[in-house]
Amino acid sequence: MSEKNETIVRRFYDKLFITGTMNIATLDDHLADDFVGHDLPAGLEGREGYKKYVGLLATSFSELTPIEVHDIVANGDKVVVRWSSTGRHSDEFMAIPATGRRVTVKGIAIFRLADGKIVDLWQEMDIIGLLQQICAPTAKEAVP
Repeated sequence: MSEKNETIVRRFYDKLFITGTMNIATLDDHLADDFVGHDLPAGLEGREGYKKYVGLLATSFSELTPIEVHDIVANGDKVVVRWSSTGRHSDEFMAIPATGRRVTVKGIAIFRLADGKIVDLWQEMDIIGLLQQICAPTAKEAVP
């Protein structure tokens, strides 16, 4: 079961990131009807809430690279992934206007699967690091 679940999670990442953006339509194929995103922003719940969240990221960041899986561990019905991706801050994100800067976001995700679908997702993303990349002035900008 562990190896099969690892393959499902890898396929999820492969199908989600295509041609520099996110393929939100693929989420219906990979997330269970009763999917729970445990770390979604307030007001977003279930599969539809996760789709909105991914849509926000896809709108705010362009030229996205596929998720790079640095580590993956599968045990029973759970799969843990340490990952990163890069993109360009091309639209407003968290009330911060587009900067055009290339950014890297990192995270750790814990998936629970049942019947070949993702049922639960706990995900920690380095939002502080991401905000520092788009908010901090570059050395050129900081010089008066």
